[in-house]
Amino acid sequence: MFGLFLKMHGRLAVVVGGGEVGRRKLKALRAGGANVRVVCLEARAYEDDGVEWLTQPYEARHLGGASLAIAAATREVNARVVADARGVASGCVTRPTPTTATSSRPRRSRAATSGSPSRPACRP
Repeated sequence: MFGLFLKMHGRLAVVVGGGEVGRRKLKALRAGGANVRVVCLEARAYEDDGVEWLTQPYEARHLGGASLAIAAATREVNARVVADARGVASGCVTRPTPTTATSSRPRRSRAATSGSPSRPACRP
């Protein structure tokens, strides 16, 4: 395994799922300069000019123009996002079935002695 860093400044990332995980990914992507499209059933929970928030069920067309897709919804929706992203986005990150994604991020380590989260791992 190896760490992966993406230059997302000015690029489009699509986050499918507006729950806790999706909102955390959204904030991290915005901090990295990405433009973000959120597709979810939750009401808009984040105000930012660089965020397009779509309150609607996920469809493959939502990935149009994306450099990265984040699947942060239900297992069923995540599986669809991963399958759809294979031909569109440069990569797709999902949990909890990393074998179907182009990369994965482990959950934060609860046993870290330094108090900092574990570093992300990526799989080709």
